[in-house]
Parts: sequence; C-alpha cells; structure tokens
Amino acid sequence: MVLPWSLKNSCEELLPHVSRTGLPLLVHAELPGPINRATDALADADWNCYSTYVQSRPDEAEVAAIRMLLSLCREYNFRLHIVHLSTCHALEELRAARSEGLSVSVETCPHYLHLAAETIANGATPSKCAPPIRSRENCEKIVAGTPRGDDRPCGDRPFTMSSRDEAAARRQFPNRVGWYCKLVSRAAADVDRSQQARISHCSISHAGCSSAGSTGWL
Repeated sequence: MVLPWSLKNSCEELLPHVSRTGLPLLVHAELPGPINRATDALADADWNCYSTYVQSRPDEAEVAAIRMLLSLCREYNFRLHIVHLSTCHALEELRAARSEGLSVSVETCPHYLHLAAETIANGATPSKCAPPIRSRENCEKIVAGTPRGDDRPCGDRPFTMSSRDEAAARRQFPNRVGWYCKLVSRAAADVDRSQQARISHCSISHAGCSSAGSTGWL
C-alpha cells in the first residue's frame, strides 16, 4: 500500500478486513500533505539540484505517516510493516511501539545506508528514489539503529545470484542503486509465495546488504 491514496478514512475502512486475515500490511509511509506543502514552497527552486528534491519530500512526510499508522495499529490490532524507511526521526517512535507490544516491523534499503545526499550530483536521476536519500548524518543514525548479530535475509534461506547474473547486472546498471535494484528483482523471483507472506519477519543487519535488497530491524 502506498500512502498518498490512503487518508485516514480510507485506512479505517480497510483495516478491519486486514486484521481478520492475520496478514501483514506492507506500507510505503509518506503522507501527501507535507510533500505538497514543501513542493509548493519550492516553486522557484532549481529542480536540477538534488537538494531541491530532498526538500520536496521532507522527513515530516514519513514521520507523520508512521505516527498515523501506529495509532491505527493500536486501534485495529493488525500487523504493520513499514517498507524502505529513509528517515532516522521515526526510529524512537517505532522502538516505543515495539516495546508497547504492537505488531510492527520496519525495513530500510542499502541506498539509505550507503549513500548520502551530499554526494549526489545535480541531475543524477539514477539516484532519485522515494523516499529520498537523505543526509550523511541521517544515514549514520539509521546505520546506528540497525542491530548487529542477525543477518538472516527475508524468509529462511539467503537470496542467491549466479556470477553470470551478477556480472550482467553490473553491466546493465553500473551505478550502485541500479545494481541493488537488479539484485532485488532477481532475488524476488526466487522466493516462493509462502516465503513472501512471511516478509514481516525479515531481520537483516546492514552487513548483509549484498545478499538482499532491504535491511530490516525492530
């Protein structure tokens, strides 16, 4: 589920049904309000600059979405999984929700752990993603928030890729982000349906990024 369509009323119609299934709800957590306000304020900015794109998708969009989802999780008692978290500002609330006993898990991705906005050149569209790659400081805080000692990829077995496929991926996607995306798409094709249903149980340390496309904790 991608949150721009899902204002709170839409969620409230859906969540009782989700709760009854017992399946996890995987959510791209960004609310449109903060993004729309930021974009309007940047009308005269240089959109060739990566910094402009980062400002157009502020941390607030993720934090507000996650806060809303945690509130709904308390009310409807469903399993919640936040995909590709990019902001460190949501970590404390997510930890608190877990301590409270909510069924909440969260993942991030290699590009949020290894790339930083300060190093992305203007006009470098291959590095454009949503949520955006944020500052070096933010990156370091997300890395620090990833527990060590557990590097199990999603499901019960590690993703694998032949050396030939890996070489092809590197040729087709020479930048790091594209290579990760290629790895993920190939890996996903190798996971059967039962393993995909267990995605909310993923727990991967940042040291395991070469074998899977997302890094989960909490």
